[in-house]
Parts: sequence; C-alpha cells; structure tokens
Amino acid sequence: MFTDALDELRTWPNDRLHAARDEAVVEERRWRLRRVALDRVLDERGATGPDAIEWVQDRDKVRASTARAEVEVARRLDELPELAARAEAGEVSFDQLEHLVQLATPETDKEWAQRGPKAAPSDLARMVQRQRIVSPAEAAARHQARELRWWRKGEMLQVRGAIPDVNGAFVETVFEHMVNAMKPTPGEAWDTRAHRGADALVALCHAYQSGEGLAPKSWRPTVVIHMGSDAQPTVKGIPLATGTVSQLISEGAKVRTVWDDDPLTPQTGDDIPAALRDYLTARDPVCRVPGCERTFGLDAHHMLPRSHGGTTDKHNVVMICTTDHKQAIPHGPWILHGDPEQPDGLTWRRIDQPGEGDGDARAGPAA
Repeated sequence: MFTDALDELRTWPNDRLHAARDEAVVEERRWRLRRVALDRVLDERGATGPDAIEWVQDRDKVRASTARAEVEVARRLDELPELAARAEAGEVSFDQLEHLVQLATPETDKEWAQRGPKAAPSDLARMVQRQRIVSPAEAAARHQARELRWWRKGEMLQVRGAIPDVNGAFVETVFEHMVNAMKPTPGEAWDTRAHRGADALVALCHAYQSGEGLAPKSWRPTVVIHMGSDAQPTVKGIPLATGTVSQLISEGAKVRTVWDDDPLTPQTGDDIPAALRDYLTARDPVCRVPGCERTFGLDAHHMLPRSHGGTTDKHNVVMICTTDHKQAIPHGPWILHGDPEQPDGLTWRRIDQPGEGDGDARAGPAA
C-alpha cells in the first residue's frame, strides 16, 4: 500500500531519502528506455500496424506528442551509441533525449553524449527549432492551421486560438505593448498579466468599433539572418520558410544579418545596441534561467554586471524574465554562470550561501 510505504519513508533521514529518490529516477529512465527498445523491434517487424505512433498512443493511453517522441527516439537512438550508453545508464531524462536524438549525428554523437546530460530540455528544443529548415509546404500548413474559437460557458466567454509565425509575432507584440502600458495608479499594485490580457482584447474590440488604433504604429517584423551557421532566418526566434522571408522583405520588413563571429558589442556607452538586442531576441525567445520557460516579460541581463567589469556582448548578455531578473546579481543572490553561446552553457546558482552553491546549481545549454 502507498500509505504503508509513506509511513516507512517518514522514518528515514533526508540523505537516505535523497539517495533513494536518485536511484528511483535512474531506474525509471532505464525502464522507459527498455520499453522504447521493445517498441523499436516491434516497429521493425511491422507488429505495430501501419502507424507506430497511433499504436503506442492507443496501447499506452498517452498523448500523441508523447507517442511520437518515443517512436522517434526508438528509430534514431540505435545510430547514436554514445548517447544510447548515457541513456542506458540513466544519465539522460527522456525530455532531454527526445531533442538530443534530433541534434546528434553519428559524427557528433560523442560530443552530445558529453554535453547533453547538462542541458535543459527547453534549450535543447530551441536548438532543434533553430536548425530546422522550414519548407514551403510547412509554411502553408502553419497558415492553414490558424484558428480562433470562442464559445459561451455560463456567464463567461471562452477563447482559444492559434496564430502562425509572423502573424503570431505581430499579435504578441501588440498584446505586449498594451499590457505593459496598463500601469496601475501610483501606490497600487499591478493587476495580473491574465487580467490585463483580457482587458487588452476587449480594448481592441472597442478600438475596432470606434475606428481607433491601439497597436504600436511603427512595428515591423525584424528578420534575423544568421551567417556562418546552420540557423534558419527567424522572426522572434521562429524559423521561417525562404518564401516567407522574401515576402516579408518585399513588404518592408527590417532585415538584420548576424555573423557568428561578430561580438555584437556597442560602439560607445553601455546601452545594448539594436543589432545585439535583435540577435538576443532570436537566440533567447525563452528565459535563459535553467528550468524557467517564461516567454513574456523578457529583458536583457548582464550575467556579470557592468559594475563588476562585465562586457556588453552576446557571451555575457542573455534574455531573462522579470522574476528571475530581480533575483539575479547585483539585485539578488543568484548568478547565471557560463557562456550562453555554448551548447552546455549555463548554470544558475546562489552566491550568498558558501558551500551550497553547487547543490543549488541547475545546468542549461545555449540556444
């Protein structure tokens, strides 16, 4: 019985609980990999039917995305022996593994086997997205998948939608502009972001009815083109098809070309130049603090503060959320350490508790 197990565990000291939990995590990872291996052989034999993903989804009663990830890992991992060995040892979580099998090749297998276990899943996912080539067919499919649905549930109107790539970036920019402008009366606390978002949608509808404009008038998408790497052209970190880029340029979009070996440092002063900010926005669409997956309210942060001699370049500046920014030095006791340009990049640790920093560190890679 679960309750009996709890009663026994409550008698254990913390160090024994920690050790037992770590052991359970390793065993859980090994057993999941065992199931993936079984699925691989069944898939090879055609014993899963015409669609292995649907078979796994139905048999295990999991989401389609979970089944798809397991089938892809099963099909790719046998070509990556070094990474497979790390997975078999329980050193890699499945959330990491599903992205690592897309990043690693037989030639880079050993490198990713060493760096992958240190990487945050959200950052690995961003790296996969950044290198993926968007075909015209995928661009058309994105557009076809757009939707906005609304329905009544009691006294409340429910809203759900999906808006693709550049149009999604435009809508996001307008909403960010509006919710950030909804400042409270001096002395009062900010309303929640969710409340301000709902108010912004209502305000847009009022503006449409009255013919007024609320969007930032000068907004134009900035296409970031990476030179000297495999990264695809992006808008706010979203990889775009070549045809979409050409259309945006013809419509007057701004184009920012970034060279891999360009330090992107300001010519004078401490302000972050537009070229560096555009690069960071494309590289860091998610807060770079390992474990944080916020995509809103991000701002540029010097990992080593300028007052401590930190430089303003892409190796020292990252995008992080407001909450983590308040906790990071020089305002708080946490520090991001490492090079955000490296795939096994960053750790987040306390500096005000000597001897406990290593235990509080959380590893994460670059984008």
